[in-house]
Amino acid sequence: YKRNPTRLPTPEKVQITQNYILNLTFQPSNEHKFKLKGSFKQYKGGIWSGSSDIRYAGLSFTPPGVSKKYLIAFDPVREEQNIEQTLNWTYTINNSSFLDAILTHQTEKFELAYRYLSGFGMMVDRLDFYDDPAGSILRDGSWWEDNYFFSPQSFSTNYYQDNRSNNWVLKSDYTNQLNETNLLKTGLSLAYWELFNNGVNSSFQPNSYVARNGFAEYYTAYPISASFYIQDRMEYEGMIANFGIRAEVFNYQTGVPIDKFNVLYTGTDGPALGDPATENSKTQYILLPRIGVSFPIGENTAFRFHYGHFASMPVFSQALARRTYKGWNTIGNPNLEPKLTINYEVGIQQVIGDNHRLDLVLYYNDRTKQVGSQSIAAYTGSGMYSAGFSSDGTPLYWYNSFANNTFGSTIGLEAIFETITIKNWSYRLSYTISQTTSGAFGASGVYPDGTRGYATRDYTGEFLASWDRTHNIRALVQYFIKEDEGPEIFGTKIFENMIISMTYTAQSGNPFTYVTEYALQQDVRFNRRYPIETNVDLSINKDLNIGDVRLIFGLRVMNLFDNKVLTPLADTQEITDWVENNITYSDPGNDPTRLGYLVAPYRTYLNIPRQVFFTLGVGF
Repeated sequence: YKRNPTRLPTPEKVQITQNYILNLTFQPSNEHKFKLKGSFKQYKGGIWSGSSDIRYAGLSFTPPGVSKKYLIAFDPVREEQNIEQTLNWTYTINNSSFLDAILTHQTEKFELAYRYLSGFGMMVDRLDFYDDPAGSILRDGSWWEDNYFFSPQSFSTNYYQDNRSNNWVLKSDYTNQLNETNLLKTGLSLAYWELFNNGVNSSFQPNSYVARNGFAEYYTAYPISASFYIQDRMEYEGMIANFGIRAEVFNYQTGVPIDKFNVLYTGTDGPALGDPATENSKTQYILLPRIGVSFPIGENTAFRFHYGHFASMPVFSQALARRTYKGWNTIGNPNLEPKLTINYEVGIQQVIGDNHRLDLVLYYNDRTKQVGSQSIAAYTGSGMYSAGFSSDGTPLYWYNSFANNTFGSTIGLEAIFETITIKNWSYRLSYTISQTTSGAFGASGVYPDGTRGYATRDYTGEFLASWDRTHNIRALVQYFIKEDEGPEIFGTKIFENMIISMTYTAQSGNPFTYVTEYALQQDVRFNRRYPIETNVDLSINKDLNIGDVRLIFGLRVMNLFDNKVLTPLADTQEITDWVENNITYSDPGNDPTRLGYLVAPYRTYLNIPRQVFFTLGVGF
């Protein structure tokens, strides 16, 4: 049970997290072993304040938007719940083979409770009345600073969501040591979901007889997936090789509009009615080969090579979204293909002396068939976004969908130097230099056949990715004081059975774009970086044995030196102020009336300040 006060100016004062786990083991015989696990997880807090990224926490979207500090009901309470049951059966067939099967059921719930502010539309402004039994109602007026603060004019909370899912997964793995050189592994997995999602946002309801305005979403779906793999690990004198192949298949099991340019829209505020005809979503499948080889070069050196294909289903929202905004605003694509990643890795490992090891790895990840946005010019798109006219003069409107039209890659070199055996000192140092790029191809907007614009211009571009971190340094140092070691005070070795560890991380800051000439805006991207980000954590753990009882004491300090990581800035002017004059949200600079300085100084730094945790445990 964790009750964590928020550090941001949000309506709820605490975030409550609960996590309970129960494990039971039953072994009726030497061949059969059963494990039953149950877990219950729950979170309650604000929709934005629970985010680890302060840009999306607290008073959301400020800046560039105005502050919602006085819109008390804007931030609804978010509740998440996860209940999981797992049954694991291990069957030892003989000394060389066994079967492991797992059946899992999981229910998830995500709720944003809607609250109708029933009295707001009828009550007068009573803020200055000291005896107000109905509460104080503050209204905006000519005096309201609406260029800084959003006026409290809602008739209801702006967000509502009811998202539920049931998931069943059956996994089975079989392992057999066929002979001295071949280890066979094979397995399969089956998964089934029941999904329900209903919600609105940026919406208000003046009374129960008026339809909502804003965005709304509703869908149900029953996706399925299956996978099968087989691999052989071959060990010979001087070489170890792994050869395998994996097959994956999935289907979102939902209807797909036959005419994506004329999707049925039953609301009364859309531009047209559309065509109700649908067809079943397609079944997607993929084969994924994988190869790994390693062999020694001399007595203290080993070489390895890995090549493999890996795939994943697109996320549910990309396949199933059905969002409206005076017509269709977003429609998912259930026929998306699997996202594919091809990994290449070459490494060499060198033992240095009796207690050290150096590992060098060169790797390349090629990401293809990734999912990106694609605009569709449709007769039933959102009436708020005009896409022109068809060849017969019929209005067209944009809605957003998704396609396998993006790609990316990462190339890097990693060096690791570490101790092999643990005595009193142990350490591990690593350095990685890499570059990550991303891009898109094809038409960003698609029109119906026969219209004046069949598609927007095909385009292919690849740039440095916004999440690229070129340099990354990590260090872990540990010192062990074993039993009957350390200084003695009054006949007691007070530091025995103690572990002191410290970790250090440093990485390049996020890239951002800064140009001084309008002509460069289309061609220059991510040409600068935010400052390097560093962090140090300290951990001290000690065991104290009293008879058969073991007391555990722990001290953990996160962000020991209270380092600060600058939050990426929201708009061009803020970036210019910081680059040219080193002005952040918390600095008045040359303009003390700036929006960011007056309403969002808490956003200046992204990371959490120093935290200190104490642990006390008892072992028997």
